[in-house]
Amino acid sequence: MMLFAGQILGVQFSFSMVNLIDPTSSIQTPLLGDLFQLMGSLVVLSAGLDRILLASMVRSFRVVPLGSYVLAPTTALAVVRAAGGIFLAAVELAAPVLAATMLLEVAVSLLGKLSPQLPVMSLTVPLKTLTGFVLLTGSLALWPRFIEARFAGLLDLAERLIQAPGSGAMHGLGG
Repeated sequence: MMLFAGQILGVQFSFSMVNLIDPTSSIQTPLLGDLFQLMGSLVVLSAGLDRILLASMVRSFRVVPLGSYVLAPTTALAVVRAAGGIFLAAVELAAPVLAATMLLEVAVSLLGKLSPQLPVMSLTVPLKTLTGFVLLTGSLALWPRFIEARFAGLLDLAERLIQAPGSGAMHGLGG
């Protein structure tokens, strides 16, 4: 989720060609995607969610031993919906900055129409980047609650999937 949100904002900030090369796999990754992923990891660690995740994994192995879980069609549908929720959460995280930079682009384009001699192209990228980083810095205070809510929803879904692997109790998983 965090990597995808960073990729969305990287394109919006005109950083789509700014990539880092991962030394272990020699794969290029977007700069803002890596930044978001690292900051998300810091939020998870500072909120203590890593201990909750490990305790949940241990509990799931006790409740459902390895190799004993059968993936039912309703369970598979719930997993696909949860994966689709990753994209929705990434867009929700990036939405304030996306909206602000879009409004800035509209304002700069109107300014370019009003004053044709103004170098609009040289103003757009720095203004979008500056506005985006200011909003991003301001929204960092909301990240822990956002990530914790998504994390809690994911753990609730995993618990429901473990408790009712093949039964009809999967009706409440829709989204």
